[in-house]
Amino acid sequence: MSKKKKNYKEPPRKRRGGAPDERQYTFFDLYDLDEAYNKEFTDTAEEWLRRKNKNITSIRLKTIISGDMLESECYPIWNTRAEINRAPKANESRKAQRNLNNKNAVKNVVRLINANFTKNDCWFTGTFKDEFLPPTPAAADKYMRNFIRRVKREAIKRGYPELKYIFVTEMDEEAKVRLNNHLIINFPDRDKLEELWRAGRTQARRLQPDEFGFEGVARYITKDPKGTRRYTASKNLVRPKVYISDCRMTRGKVGKIICGRLDAKEAYEKIYKGFAFTDYKHFISNYISGDYLYVRMRRRD
Repeated sequence: MSKKKKNYKEPPRKRRGGAPDERQYTFFDLYDLDEAYNKEFTDTAEEWLRRKNKNITSIRLKTIISGDMLESECYPIWNTRAEINRAPKANESRKAQRNLNNKNAVKNVVRLINANFTKNDCWFTGTFKDEFLPPTPAAADKYMRNFIRRVKREAIKRGYPELKYIFVTEMDEEAKVRLNNHLIINFPDRDKLEELWRAGRTQARRLQPDEFGFEGVARYITKDPKGTRRYTASKNLVRPKVYISDCRMTRGKVGKIICGRLDAKEAYEKIYKGFAFTDYKHFISNYISGDYLYVRMRRRD
C-alpha cells in the first residue's frame, strides 16, 4: 500500500534532556515570515500576556549579516501540526503574491548592496535621448550590457579591481520603453562613467551610507514604477551570511522584551557583540501563535 505524499515536514520529537532538533518543523519552512506575521503589534503588554502560546517549544534566531549591517529575525518553533491548519494559504491572491515577491526582491537588493559596496563606489543613473530610445526591452538590456562592457574595459586598462555591479531598469508598460537605468558599481571615476554612457543624460554620485547602510538608495532604485521593475547583478557578488540558532533566544527573554521588562537594545547588543542597535519591530499573526521580532543593527566602527 503506497503512502500518501506529504507536502510538509514531519516534526520530530524533542530529544530527552536536550535542545529541540534543528530539523523540527517551523512555520518558516513553508511560508514567508512577512506573509504570516503581517500585523504590527500595537496592544498593551497585558494583552500580550493573555495570548496563548502553548504550542511553542522554543525560539529560533535567524541572523543575516550584509557587510556592516545585521538583521535578526526571531520567531517560534512549534510542536504541533495544529498551527499548519490555521496558517494562511500560500498564493492567496495574485496581487498579494506579487506584493510579497516585490518585497522580497527589494530585501535581496538591499542586502546585496550592503554586502558588496562601500562609500567609495558609485550610484549611476542614465537616461535615453529620443534618437536612442530602445524599441524593445531586449534592446534596452543590450545597451546596458554593452555599456557595462565598456566600463569593464576601462577598469582593466586602469588596473581597477574586478567590477561588481547591480543595475535596475524601469519600463513604462504602455509605452513599452525603458525610462531609467540605475547602476550601483565599484568603478570610482564618476566622470568617466558619464562619458561612457553616450545615450542621454547621466548622473553619477558617491554612495552615502546612513544608519541602515545603503538601504535608502537600494529602496529608491527598486521603487515600484508605473510598470515593470527588473534588476540584474554580476555573478561575483558576495552573498549575505546567514546563521540559525535555537538556543540564543528563549521564550522568557522574548516575553520580557515585549512587556518592557528587558530593554531590546541591551538584550540584542549582548547577543551580537560589536554591533550597535538601530531599530526593532514586533509583529503578530491573525492565523498562528507566537511573535516575530525583527531587529536591525550596524557594525561599530
